[in-house]
Amino acid sequence: MIITDDFVLINFPKTGSTFARNIIKTIYEKYPNKYFYEYFAPFIVDIKLFGLNSQHGTVQQIPDDHKSKKIISITRNPFSRYVSLYTFGWWKDHPQTEPDILKRDFTNYPDISFFEYLQMSEKYAKKNCLLASGINYEIDIGIHSIQFVQYYSYDPASAFKIIHQNGLRKKDLKVLFPKIQFLHQENLNSEIFSFLQDLGFNEEDLQFIKTLAPMNVSRNSNKTDYWKFYDDRLISYINEKDKLIFEIFPEYATNGKVPFV
Repeated sequence: MIITDDFVLINFPKTGSTFARNIIKTIYEKYPNKYFYEYFAPFIVDIKLFGLNSQHGTVQQIPDDHKSKKIISITRNPFSRYVSLYTFGWWKDHPQTEPDILKRDFTNYPDISFFEYLQMSEKYAKKNCLLASGINYEIDIGIHSIQFVQYYSYDPASAFKIIHQNGLRKKDLKVLFPKIQFLHQENLNSEIFSFLQDLGFNEEDLQFIKTLAPMNVSRNSNKTDYWKFYDDRLISYINEKDKLIFEIFPEYATNGKVPFV
């Protein structure tokens, strides 16, 4: 995470956090009187990588001295993010379970389809994430939603218990999550420009943001191509599994194939 005088940035993976971190670091280097710290915390959201130092700290890992600061992060359309996770291929070098088990389940592993990737994540990645939060029972929500709870909840274990017992209730959202200002990955250049401008940074120092290209992107980085990975069945599947996300971000809700904008 990034900690400054003004805010704490939580880096949710595959949302443009590398891009945002580099912009913020570049700007704060121009203002040496301002506090800037890149804080690495033990990875606590996947049992397979548990305890390794990571830039992807969570809300519950914000150091006590900085917990009262504004929290910002970046959100991304789940349909887009799932494809990005698949095409980026981190899972190939960091298998979700033993490779021989994956080859048993998916004959051509690691050369698997997007649909097979979602099946694999449903079976293994979800379990790894839940175990990291001390949950040893099944919760019928998508991996995107599970990671969202882990990164942004005050107390993920308690949040999962509430979701498991009561389902997804809108009235619980304010209890489960702190107030966070989310920037949108789809408009990240303009939104991070406006955010930093509102903090009082010189507009001339921010001009470079408008033309910066994405960083650390998947091989398939053309956002207009994401829908080619989906059919109506998969769209319905994501709509159901990640309804928590669509409750929080209704701008991402869809009942059919619509282009990203």
